[in-house]
Amino acid sequence: VTDLSLKVRAEAAGLLGSLHSVSTKFLEQTLDKKLMSGLRKKKSSHERQKEQYVSGEWSTGKKWADDAPQEDVNPETVSLITSGACGAFVHGLEDEYLEVRSAALDSLCELAAQSPSFAILSLDFLVDMFNDEIESVRLNAIHSLRKINHHIKLREDQLEIILNVLDDSSKEIREALHELLSSVSMETKSCLHKAMMFLIRNLNKYPTDRLSIWNCLKNLGKANPDITLALVPELLGTHPYFDTPEPDMDDPAYIAVMIMILNSAVNSPTMSALFPEYTFRHYGYLRDSLPHLVPEVEHLMAAGRRGVHGNRSPPAEEETNPQDFLSQTLEKLKGLDSLPNATAINVMQLTIRDLQRISELEPRLTATAEFYSMYIECQLTLAKALSGDHWNVPAMLCPQQSAETALAAAERVIELSYRLQHLYLGCSESELAQVQQLRLRAWALQLVVQLRGSGGSGSSGASASKLTQRFLNRASAMQEHFISAGISPDSFTRAVFSQVLKLSAARHAILTKFLQPLLLHNRAPPLSLGNTLSLVAADIHEPTGGSDNPMRFTAGLTLGVFLDASLRNVRDLERIRIE
Repeated sequence: VTDLSLKVRAEAAGLLGSLHSVSTKFLEQTLDKKLMSGLRKKKSSHERQKEQYVSGEWSTGKKWADDAPQEDVNPETVSLITSGACGAFVHGLEDEYLEVRSAALDSLCELAAQSPSFAILSLDFLVDMFNDEIESVRLNAIHSLRKINHHIKLREDQLEIILNVLDDSSKEIREALHELLSSVSMETKSCLHKAMMFLIRNLNKYPTDRLSIWNCLKNLGKANPDITLALVPELLGTHPYFDTPEPDMDDPAYIAVMIMILNSAVNSPTMSALFPEYTFRHYGYLRDSLPHLVPEVEHLMAAGRRGVHGNRSPPAEEETNPQDFLSQTLEKLKGLDSLPNATAINVMQLTIRDLQRISELEPRLTATAEFYSMYIECQLTLAKALSGDHWNVPAMLCPQQSAETALAAAERVIELSYRLQHLYLGCSESELAQVQQLRLRAWALQLVVQLRGSGGSGSSGASASKLTQRFLNRASAMQEHFISAGISPDSFTRAVFSQVLKLSAARHAILTKFLQPLLLHNRAPPLSLGNTLSLVAADIHEPTGGSDNPMRFTAGLTLGVFLDASLRNVRDLERIRIE
């Protein structure tokens, strides 16, 4: 670790983390920095003078080498292993190159995660690295401390060093610190109060960190209910005898305090006795506006109901299970094939309305209800497009508007099918195959409408061949995918695979005559999901739309725009694009 070469030092610091079987005695020596000279510990000038003073022997300087060592050192008797381990991590963490410091941090974290006693010893060194001049090293130190936080308990002086880093100009550093504070256990009331005050000050200095700070305080409150209980009068500013003014509900700092207190109140039923009257009203407002940050607190909800109904008992509420209601809603679609077209369209419209209502009322079922709703909308759009009388008359006699409506319906189904395939997680291969078969129907509808209106000769004939070939290529690719995945197609898709793919692109007139009755007499099958789905989604918090402050830029130069967004259920961040 003290080699002259940067590469050797970085490699050595990195390899230290792979030595898992080293005893605790040697591990602890890596954090004990001793200066060695002649294979012996080198004492400081102060230590040497103290020894001479105690022994009563002082060097006069008249005699040559009168302060030389009293005994000779035999190199054979000195163990290099014990002295070589001394200060290995200290050297690595104090190295002038960031590559060595980062490698040392990684190794220190790796070894500390497996040894609680070593984790406690390394805590001071990790906290010191929070003040490193390189941002990536500071970030690495924060993540390393978060990985070993189950072994450690922060002292107040260490917590203060960590909290001072909250003023860092880098948003990434601040958010990593919020995550660290969320998972650290607070020892005393003053520790939690100090962390709370620093976070609120941070909220005023960096308003864009609001969501991250609120989430941090939510976790702090949940993890420290007993300490928060002792802080409630101080945080809410209540007085035992006098009424205090009601705080402003639009103040982010007051909302932050309430988020921490209400998350603590879940595990501390006695806390509600310390709340002023307005807190119960504020709880109802925050529960509705920030449901992901404010939990359900049973005794607060009961107190609120008593306040509304006075001494009367509140009306009995029937327990309704949203999952049962979802199942009942989907039951209506089972006999859809036996119904006339107009009746089936009405049933689908009512079902879509009910599913949208379920997605609004029950967040847990939102993605599943939306998926069903979108799938049924595809079925409904196809049913409407294929229900007109114009399909029974020659194409030349059909109004142009009906063809445009059918093409728009096909485009809509194609768009929805891509959303269903890519924006929802939890679908099986066979369920995704049903969505792909809906898209095949939309492509077929698109082709039939375009061929019916194109005629058959000249340039239009060449164009029809091109459209037909594109459809055949898509159907062929889908057939290969279904065979490789072992998926059984529905009646429409099976007919396309068995008959249509035998035709060439030049015989597009025959293809139209075959596809049209196939579309008219084969309804899309109903869908049954096996899992509760998750939705891939993003919310942009900054910049907000409709700002009165224009962003000015110089032509030819780039302008940096700050973006704050929350992503949910995104598997690959490299595929995210911002519009």
